[in-house]
Amino acid sequence: MLRTTNAVKIAVILRLLRNAFAYTQDSLGDVARCSRPTINRIESLDKASPRLDTVDDLIQVFRNKGAEIQIGDEEVTIKFTKQALIEAEKIIVAQPASQKEVSTELLVQFFTFTTFVVKLL
Repeated sequence: MLRTTNAVKIAVILRLLRNAFAYTQDSLGDVARCSRPTINRIESLDKASPRLDTVDDLIQVFRNKGAEIQIGDEEVTIKFTKQALIEAEKIIVAQPASQKEVSTELLVQFFTFTTFVVKLL
């Protein structure tokens, strides 16, 4: 059985949550106190391993928004709490009307079920 590396798990988590909460790589970097190129390297699986404290800072941004993240050997579980849903609603309401249709579509895709389990085969 092929194992998925932690680097792949972190890349998937960051990209999923960054998009769910409408962060750009720049805006996430500002909040997590790291650079956009660092986030890009993590999400694109660049060979350079990120520092653990950088990964912790990035994941903490989403935990602060109400996402519960568990990384196991065989799966990644992300739960969106009521707080996370409220945060997503604030993001959509604050957006210009031209972007709301796309955001509403994303909201439905990401938050129809408040728990995602990604099984790694």
